[in-house]
Amino acid sequence: GDVYKRQATVSVTDNSGFGASTKFVAGTKDAKIAKFLVNAGSAAPIKVKTLKFEITWLAANEYSKLTNLKLKVDGTQVSTTKDAILGSANTKAYVTFDNINLDIAKSGQKTFELYADVATDITATAAFTVTILSNANGSNITDNNSVSTGYAGSAFTATNVITGGSLTVTTDGNTPNEAILVANTNDVEVAKFKLEATDDTMEV
Repeated sequence: GDVYKRQATVSVTDNSGFGASTKFVAGTKDAKIAKFLVNAGSAAPIKVKTLKFEITWLAANEYSKLTNLKLKVDGTQVSTTKDAILGSANTKAYVTFDNINLDIAKSGQKTFELYADVATDITATAAFTVTILSNANGSNITDNNSVSTGYAGSAFTATNVITGGSLTVTTDGNTPNEAILVANTNDVEVAKFKLEATDDTMEV
């Protein structure tokens, strides 16, 4: 009888948990800016050879504020560390990770994470969106016979950048009442405070 080759398929889903309220602090090293799952369909295994990302900024000329981009698969870096390259529009930059050559079995799944260093002089409240471009626009996801899967690309939720975190200091509800402090005693607790860091690690 006739033999039909089944077309390999692939799907990519955002797995970052990021949302409109997600914040990246200026000066952070190895900040995770995207996390996604690559799933092979049930028809055939796939090979991820190259992934090209487009980073779209809300503000112009911010592309150079994310540097040393790294792509990791299941926690291990693949390809080499890259810097984004400005596109024809001053709000878009591109980074390509090649020589990945990762096989994913049919019905299999791999976790990919994209990391970057965030510049200290990045614009406050800058926002960006990460998109994996399609096979036709720079990515290269195939079956084992180098036949394109027809991957169409995936865009992730926009995220925000802030220049720094904040520290809130409040009086603890268990602070002793001055009326019950006893005179001529040592090492008496006279006050208790709560320190709460928001959006970043704070050093006191």
